[in-house]
Amino acid sequence: MKINSCLILFLMLCSSCQQKPEASAESKIANDSNQTKRNNDAVFKYVEAFKGTLPCADCPGIVTEITFINDNLLYHETDTYMERNVTNQLTGSYTTDRGYKEDDDATVYVLDDDKRGHERRFLKLNDSTILMLDGKGEIIHTTLNYQLYRVK
Repeated sequence: MKINSCLILFLMLCSSCQQKPEASAESKIANDSNQTKRNNDAVFKYVEAFKGTLPCADCPGIVTEITFINDNLLYHETDTYMERNVTNQLTGSYTTDRGYKEDDDATVYVLDDDKRGHERRFLKLNDSTILMLDGKGEIIHTTLNYQLYRVK
C-alpha cells in the first residue's frame, strides 16, 4: 500500500511540473508577423533631415531645412529668408544617384519638385553633411557656405 501511495504521489507531482504546451503554429506565425511589421514600420518611417543657411543674393541668407522621407521617396523643404519674414514650403520626390566624379560610392540626392528645370542636387559629404551642387551638378567653388547639416 505504501508503494502505491508513493507512486500516486510521485505521478501527481510529475503531472503538476509539466511544461506549458508549445504555442500553436498559427500563434507563432501571428507573433512573427507582428514583429516583422514593427521592424518594417521602423525601417520605412526613417527620415533624414538636414538644415543650414544657404547664400542669398539680396538678404543675409536662407535658412533651409530639407527632410528626406524614405518610405515614399518624398522630401519636404522649408526655406526662410532672413530679415524678410518670408517662408517657402516645397514638397516633391527625390532619388539618389550612386557615384560622383571619381568616387563610385558617393551618394547624390536629386530633388524634383515637378517644376521644369528646377531639379537640384546635393552631394552627401558624410553622414552629417550634404553639399548643394550647381545646376549642372558641379561643386560650387566659392567661399560661401552651401552645406546643410544633419538635424538630430
